Amino acid sequence: MAEFTERVELLRRVRLFNGLTPEDLIAIDTLLQERRFKKGTVVFEQSDDGDALYIIESGRAKAAIQDEQDKEKILGVFDEGDYFGEMALLSDQPRSATMTVVGDAELLMLPKEAFERFLASNLPIMRQFVSIMSRRLAESNHRQLTTVDEGQHQVLGKSVVLYSPKGGGGKTTMAVNLAVLLREQTGKSVAVVDCSYPFGDVGVMLNLEPKRTIVDLLPHINELDGEILESILQSHASGVKVLLAPPTPEETELITAEHVSLVIGALRELYEYIVIDTHPAFTEVSISALDTADIILVVTPLEVPALKSVRQFVDTAVQKLGYTMDKMAIVVNKANAEAASGLNLNDVQSLVGAKVVASICSDEMLALSAINHGVPFVISNKDSQLYRDLLNLARLIAPNAIEEPGMALTDFAENVPVGERLRNLPSTITREVREGIASMRTPELTHGLGSLLPWVRCLSSPSRSSAPCRA
Repeated sequence: MAEFTERVELLRRVRLFNGLTPEDLIAIDTLLQERRFKKGTVVFEQSDDGDALYIIESGRAKAAIQDEQDKEKILGVFDEGDYFGEMALLSDQPRSATMTVVGDAELLMLPKEAFERFLASNLPIMRQFVSIMSRRLAESNHRQLTTVDEGQHQVLGKSVVLYSPKGGGGKTTMAVNLAVLLREQTGKSVAVVDCSYPFGDVGVMLNLEPKRTIVDLLPHINELDGEILESILQSHASGVKVLLAPPTPEETELITAEHVSLVIGALRELYEYIVIDTHPAFTEVSISALDTADIILVVTPLEVPALKSVRQFVDTAVQKLGYTMDKMAIVVNKANAEAASGLNLNDVQSLVGAKVVASICSDEMLALSAINHGVPFVISNKDSQLYRDLLNLARLIAPNAIEEPGMALTDFAENVPVGERLRNLPSTITREVREGIASMRTPELTHGLGSLLPWVRCLSSPSRSSAPCRA
């Protein structure tokens, strides 16, 4: 009898049955069939015939469709007391999404035929049920029309995920400074999401208290819109919007991979750039964030153990997660430690099997001061090499929105003045070499500067022997 009472109490909490008497609920309970599903089991697939309504007695399920790129797009997550598949009770339309249980789950199935027979003999309940379903259908249609109308001018935002298999590599510092630079340089909307659970530090680095966090979105997870998101995201002085991690491990445990996918998906409809910080642990939540990425910036120092872990991540991402190599880009942090490490950027690319797209210098004092003051160094120290390195990285993310960088050492164009080219030469080149090149004024030398590069590199090499350099 206890189990029977608990089920009726569960039905009483189901919104679909609001207003029904205890006797009505008991009658409906007799129609229910228990179904147990193992983690990952598909309850029904998109386009299947609708033949039953399901109520979650325990566990969790997700609704998803396949997008144009054949990637899974999560539409909603459902917890204990939620129901799905209700349109099958009113129409003969096929299922609009695939439903899968996320963990082990117990569902109560209400078969369509049995419910129709029940309604036929209970006309007052039929009228009430049809009224409830009609209101829900009208609300659903309104949301869809609003989404379509807003979508006429909507561009899906670019998702940039920063990941490092080792902690303490500067990933979070890079994430917040990159986000601020994207906002500053493009003038477009930027959001930062702290998915480094537990103990995310984005709030600390931006001097924001976790008054509102992603946990506050969970009650609205299946109805996220601009108004709800804007009420939870916090504003930074730079104009960047921030979705903070919860302050306690207990709250972190409430967040699932499906929640993260839904939140990031909703943010991409509102912001043009979404920068996401992740935890080094390869968790389901981290993978969910990585799945949303247009580009994954894998941050690593010049250390063999770290590079080994990066290689393992790249291999796993390609072989197990199905990512393409062009989705991943290596960012070498503390790159001016080359001499001490005995490694260079070419070594990194060979070791990890992925393209190195940027290198960030080491300036421990500046970075630490920025962290401790809660002010990103791209705001406080715009004349620093760190700022310039991060700006180059931002240009890779938004190549058409940020002024193009100076030309690379190996890509000098013939119509670029020598003086302008000099500004792009490596800082290791001595003042004498710069002055010597600047004194060249003949068209042949000006246009042929590219052929002098071996000589320039030789002169500027810290390990150069006493042998003469040749152009």
